[in-house]
Amino acid sequence: MLRDMQEERIRRETERTRTLGSGVAREWLDMSGTASGPVQPGSSSWFGGGSSALGASWAVPQRPPPEEIDPATSDDDDDEDDVELSASQIQQFEAENAQILRSAEDSLAAVQQAEARLLEISALQAELVAQLTRQTEVSDQLYEDAIATSEMVEKGNVQLREARRRARDGRKWLLLFFIGASLSLLFLHYY
Repeated sequence: MLRDMQEERIRRETERTRTLGSGVAREWLDMSGTASGPVQPGSSSWFGGGSSALGASWAVPQRPPPEEIDPATSDDDDDEDDVELSASQIQQFEAENAQILRSAEDSLAAVQQAEARLLEISALQAELVAQLTRQTEVSDQLYEDAIATSEMVEKGNVQLREARRRARDGRKWLLLFFIGASLSLLFLHYY
């Protein structure tokens, strides 16, 4: 996002250089040359003289004191001194910088809000995983209980069949006993 903002600022600067003239273009090149280097002491910056590339790109380059000016290059300096930004242009630059800063703050707030939502979603996913784990354990236990119950029902059915068979056999023996006892009583009764 920072790279996009820097590219947008550079694009705007190049558009301004086309409209403001070549003197401003040279100042812009001077500013671009100092963007990668350290910010000179006393330069004003949005970040209070920070050393980041973005903060340094907004720094105002310092002119050397008049005693350090080389007479051979004084003609170039005179051309640059002729081009000064008007108050409306400075206000426009400050308004654009404030707009970029506001846009960055809005983007940061959106990113923080998205991060908070992602953390909330992550917590909900962790809870969902825990609930699904518990549900899986319960369903596995129910499956094991169902298998054990079906085995017990099968054993019960076998025992019921065995009990029915024994009851049939018991009735046969009881019937034979009663018939034998009745015949013995009849035999004893006639003698």
